[in-house]
Amino acid sequence: MKRLIEKEILSWYNETDRPPLILRGPRQIGKTTTVKIVAKENNIDLFEINLEREGYHSLTKEKIDIYELLAEIESKFKRKPTKESMLFFDEIQESPALIESLRYFYEDNIGPAIIAAGSLLELVIKKKEISFPVGRVRFLYMVPMTFCEFLLAIKEEQFAQSILENNVRKFMHNDLVKLLKKYFYIGGMPKAILTFIETQSLSKVRGVHLDIVETYAADFPKYAKRIDYKRIEKIFKQAAYQVGKKVKYQNFDSESGSREVKNAIELLIDAMVVVPAIHSECSGLPLDATLTPSIYKLYFLDIGLMNAIQKLDYHFIDEHLDAILVNKGVIAEQFIAQHLQQFYNNRQPPELRYWVRDKGTSKAEVDFVIQKDSKIIPIEVKAEKGGKLKSLFIFALEKNWKEVILFNNNFIKKYKTSHKSNHLINDAPATEITITNLPLYMIESILPNIVILGYAGLNFLYITANVFAQ
Repeated sequence: MKRLIEKEILSWYNETDRPPLILRGPRQIGKTTTVKIVAKENNIDLFEINLEREGYHSLTKEKIDIYELLAEIESKFKRKPTKESMLFFDEIQESPALIESLRYFYEDNIGPAIIAAGSLLELVIKKKEISFPVGRVRFLYMVPMTFCEFLLAIKEEQFAQSILENNVRKFMHNDLVKLLKKYFYIGGMPKAILTFIETQSLSKVRGVHLDIVETYAADFPKYAKRIDYKRIEKIFKQAAYQVGKKVKYQNFDSESGSREVKNAIELLIDAMVVVPAIHSECSGLPLDATLTPSIYKLYFLDIGLMNAIQKLDYHFIDEHLDAILVNKGVIAEQFIAQHLQQFYNNRQPPELRYWVRDKGTSKAEVDFVIQKDSKIIPIEVKAEKGGKLKSLFIFALEKNWKEVILFNNNFIKKYKTSHKSNHLINDAPATEITITNLPLYMIESILPNIVILGYAGLNFLYITANVFAQ
């Protein structure tokens, strides 16, 4: 199963002056498999070192001697790493001292490419107060498989290519909606997608979802020194029901105090199993200059896991999609959020922004806002046909911004509309906005500089997508 991030890893490997690379992300999203695939497909001599399973004497010391470590690796593998080799330290969170020592591979100009991966890294880094000098270590962030990656995995390459080229034809729409329903249920966890490919059994897929949820729950005792793990497990599962809602601590656990719930949510954010969308005033650029960190909502790691916790089965999603999206629009929001969290590429932590106005009778909320070059672009997720756009018009009036993106279940359309013609805001000056209406499955067409692997015979064709250039 091809991952978009493979090309970035290979590009890093081919650099002449490459710092150690750390893949960050939650468990079971494919970090280990991706590294092994990159090495195998490019004939790279890989030294895989799993620090959860293997013990290295040189790593037991408080201060690690990287030359001693290299000698021990050579002894264990019965071969010597060269400049073309790749040393892969998996589950590196098990050795905080090694995390800090990675910089010396770069500073001492030691030959092999050094790559590491781990889960709960943010917790380890904060606990040990580890710092990384700029330029000495590079980070890439991995998230669950995207819809286009899912399409590639199930051999629907043409659909993936059409989305990324912003060239979806009307005759493709119904088929893509059907595939989107499957993704809503299966989600982007690699094991769930692989299980579907191998068995075509949705019940087995749901079993994988539940196993993954329990795996995450099994990690919670590792947080116990900072918070009661039973509380954080409860809040983790409750987060699946609070998706897209402004965070109110009592909604997560009415039996715990606000401070305890706040600490638990922060831990889940650090572990990257929930992603915050933080309110921005959107009063100018940069977008993050006017953040209000205390006002935020949460989205879940994966739409498939979210629906598993909510016990929504595929047949219900398939038969009642329109009703679900209208009455439980959170599913559509989760799908968009899951893809938008890496709008600014894999080099930055997953992050989301939104806008809310809570004043008098003009209350409004725009689901997401993004910054593209010199523009702030509001994004609204509406499932129903002809859905009200009051919040977008309030945003346009207040911020004097006239371009918006609307995601729903309809086919592509670009048009202008005014609030007066729709009777949405009384006694307000007339304003007109230009709406780019995209079907939900087109979300990846707006991600700038995203590179995906399409297929042309046996050769890979690289496509750069950017709907804003249209």
